[in-house]
Amino acid sequence: MNAKAKILYGEASAQVLAVQKKMFEKGGYAVTTALGRQAVENAVKLSAFDLLILGHTFTKDDRHHLPYVAKKANPMMTPREPKAKRPRREAS
Repeated sequence: MNAKAKILYGEASAQVLAVQKKMFEKGGYAVTTALGRQAVENAVKLSAFDLLILGHTFTKDDRHHLPYVAKKANPMMTPREPKAKRPRREAS
């Protein structure tokens, strides 16, 4: 089974939200939508997502506050360790 990411897509515009949701679903993704900053905050508190996308119609103030909300939503989540760099092979 090919697992696709569970996406939360937030926008401040209902029209843009509807169009983008269709595009993600066409790609086979499970998409939950949230209209407005408060809806994004509520969705993040209620469910776990693989990816949070904040649409371009949010204001600068919304964009400033929402990433912090997303980080705090799952305190057990830790950043991945960077992959060890492989040594470069010398040209022969």
